[in-house]
Amino acid sequence: MTLPGEIAHAAFHPLLEFQAMTQQTESGLHKLIAIVRTTMAQLQQIDLKTVSTSDVLYLHLIMGGLDSKTISEFTRTLTTSDVPALETCIDFLEKRAKDVALVREIKHNAGSSAHKAQNGNGNGNRNESRGKTPTVNGYHGNQASRQTQHPVTSPTILVIDLKTVLNMDPWTKLRKRKQ
Repeated sequence: MTLPGEIAHAAFHPLLEFQAMTQQTESGLHKLIAIVRTTMAQLQQIDLKTVSTSDVLYLHLIMGGLDSKTISEFTRTLTTSDVPALETCIDFLEKRAKDVALVREIKHNAGSSAHKAQNGNGNGNRNESRGKTPTVNGYHGNQASRQTQHPVTSPTILVIDLKTVLNMDPWTKLRKRKQ
């Protein structure tokens, strides 16, 4: 069974793949008109529910710019086979961008910690800093996480040990991020 989203995206494909005319010809113009009418007719046959045809076009363009892993992850988050609202896609991408930034931050901090442990902590006593999370915003101790300022967006985010993050389900990640 073909899903409405797949049909809608397939309907836009010929229109978006239409080669620009290097020279205006009667047959070229008729071909373009036929493609536009066919696309419109196909979209009218699909039960888009509350999603507009312009949202479907935006979704098609967005999906065309994403890698297959991200598309697969987005598809798994959908609860119905209906064409998703554009806002659903944008919300997913915002969450995904935060996750990517969080993982990058964790990897960066893990690399920095390993470098400091290898080279000492700068005060001549290597053992003093082992096993402790650096002081950030007054947060000390043997914790798996700490708070820090994100370099791009500037709000305080929670930085967590990479192994901890990879083993978390999405809801736990969301709760940790909101803490």
